[in-house]
Amino acid sequence: MNKREKLIQTFKAYGRKNRLFLCLFALLLIFCIGVIIFASHNYGFYDSYIAKVKTIDEKEDHTEYSMMGEKSERFYLQIIEAELLNGERCGERIILENIRSESNVYDTRYREGDKLFVSENDGEWAIDGVKRDVWVIAAILIFLSALICVGKSKGVFSFISLVINVALLWIGLKAYIGGVGILSVSVICTLLFCLISLVFIGGFSRMTLISLISTLLGTAASFLLSLAVIYGFKFSGLYVEGLEFLIITIDYRVTFLSQILLGGLGAIMDVSVSVSSAMCELKRRDPLIERKALLRSAKEVGRDITGTMTNVLLFTYLCGSLPLLVVVVSNGVPLINYIFANCNLEITRFLCGSIGIVLSVPISCICSALLLTGFGGKGKKV
Repeated sequence: MNKREKLIQTFKAYGRKNRLFLCLFALLLIFCIGVIIFASHNYGFYDSYIAKVKTIDEKEDHTEYSMMGEKSERFYLQIIEAELLNGERCGERIILENIRSESNVYDTRYREGDKLFVSENDGEWAIDGVKRDVWVIAAILIFLSALICVGKSKGVFSFISLVINVALLWIGLKAYIGGVGILSVSVICTLLFCLISLVFIGGFSRMTLISLISTLLGTAASFLLSLAVIYGFKFSGLYVEGLEFLIITIDYRVTFLSQILLGGLGAIMDVSVSVSSAMCELKRRDPLIERKALLRSAKEVGRDITGTMTNVLLFTYLCGSLPLLVVVVSNGVPLINYIFANCNLEITRFLCGSIGIVLSVPISCICSALLLTGFGGKGKKV
């Protein structure tokens, strides 16, 4: 039997073994294609006018210079002919104007084939935005398909838990607007996020219990450290972006503590699940394994994932400041000076969250050893 025949036999064997999964995946694929086709032609469901760009005539309009006169940016005028796709005037051709810059930081460059939300005012048509629902739905469906392909049933439950968590966050924000304290909302949401995510993914098992205890203890350690930093050392001067726009008066320190709770939760949960899952798998492979051996293995797993997770946390907090960092560097400002002067919130959150990640490793190791081998320390069958 040559390689080609072996490959065909392998595919046939996989198809027989996973026939139900392949059928369900085929139905999911057909559903996804149908949803994308529907989203591409759902113009009648919008109250706003939607127009498709047919032709664009673009020419240079003017040039703007920086305050020092060293740098300049050209601006272009786009004369757009578009066709209305919905409403009583469907099929009518309209003319739109758009001024865009080279960088497109505060504006958009439109191209032929784009679908735009437009409105009419005193006979003049204006662009309100781009219709992007097709791409958003396609991204969600690709994400869901990838989850199902890789995680199968656990992937489905992961997606369900994600949807529930987003709904809970929305309810929590509504409760805050209704008068509930933001810190109370964050604490309750943290508990519910942990419980729902871990139970949906791991079910009611000892691994879920270990992960839940480790996550909550690691998050609590990070929260208590943040509490000591901001209150015990009278830490002040934190700038919480967007806080000045709130009509409701709120203490910036409470907002900071809420960010610590929710910001580091995912990374701490990831570490706890990784350690507890590895320990449960070792226990299944060797039911008589002793506590010392299990602890040694847990430490090795924890050391391997701690460094990567702290890097993930750092990049997560700093990514929002990346455009401003580019501006700072391009203007010759020393990067280290800018970071310590303007990124103190991100640095503080990163340090507190990283300590929570580091502490969650020994917590997960100890919880795994105690719950999997018993308090006597001797191996026993599961």
